Amino acid sequence: MYNLVRGRMAEAKSLATEMLALAMRDDRLAPDRSQALWAMGVTEYFMGEVLAAKANFEAGIQSYREEWHAYYACSYVLDPGVANRYLLGRALVFLGYPDQARAMIRESLDLARKLKHAESLAFALVSAAVVHAFYSETAEVKQYAAELMAISDGNELRQHRPWADRKSVV
Repeated sequence: MYNLVRGRMAEAKSLATEMLALAMRDDRLAPDRSQALWAMGVTEYFMGEVLAAKANFEAGIQSYREEWHAYYACSYVLDPGVANRYLLGRALVFLGYPDQARAMIRESLDLARKLKHAESLAFALVSAAVVHAFYSETAEVKQYAAELMAISDGNELRQHRPWADRKSVV
């Protein structure tokens, strides 16, 4: 993520490729496969390689195991089952699949709520607002913004407050 958020796409892709190769090669790293696929997918997504990203998010969902959530929560900021789903939802928007995008966002939110993982839920809510804003669905955007504001304040996730500011999302 360090290289990705700084726009160092070649470095980000190189590290994601290495992470994915390690996770796929060694069965002891099976729990890390979903995260490695997400890392590759998110890198491709932000590089504009949306079809490749979609394939990695889908594979990440397939390799995800909910029973490994405790491991994910200790090892990563976001649960990869939630993260692969919400970014797949965003990718589906750009690929022209609005109903599938909304369904994937719902799955992401449902899983984050079931896991009671506030950080994953916050990111899923941001993506839900983005997807619904793309389709000018103002009521849904406001609903997700209000929920995001509540969990941001209640879980010391203040970095999400700007996303939840209704003036900036509608």
